[in-house]
Amino acid sequence: MPTIRAAAIEREIVNLLTNRKRYLERGGWTYLLKRQGPKGRVDFKIGKADDVDKRRPAYTKCGGIRAVCAWYTRFPKKIERLIHLKLRKRGAWLGRHPCRGRCGRNHQEWFRISRAGGLKKVKRLVEQCLAWGDKLGKCVQLDFKC
Repeated sequence: MPTIRAAAIEREIVNLLTNRKRYLERGGWTYLLKRQGPKGRVDFKIGKADDVDKRRPAYTKCGGIRAVCAWYTRFPKKIERLIHLKLRKRGAWLGRHPCRGRCGRNHQEWFRISRAGGLKKVKRLVEQCLAWGDKLGKCVQLDFKC
């Protein structure tokens, strides 16, 4: 039986997928960044940006972050939110997370997974969300060479 929290997250996912007016937006990027986590773990961030090439340098201040990939989609806010909800449902969210680097911000979009195959699972989850978004408007993937 799902927990109350999991049930609330599931309701929010259904609402997100069925409410077309909530996220009226123009196209943009959904991206995945990663950095070394503690004891065999990987910390990663799922974010959105109008221009991923401008956003990427901003994260160099945050210490040890590496860009993994980015996808151009017509609905970046909606897809980012869907991914966040699905990851929260799996218990991977770190909560408010103070920056390890020099930017001085609290980041809310960081998650933690096992290093052994975890990033592949996350990319698969992202691709599932993008497949749903692709039905609404074409998605294009960009793999960073880093």
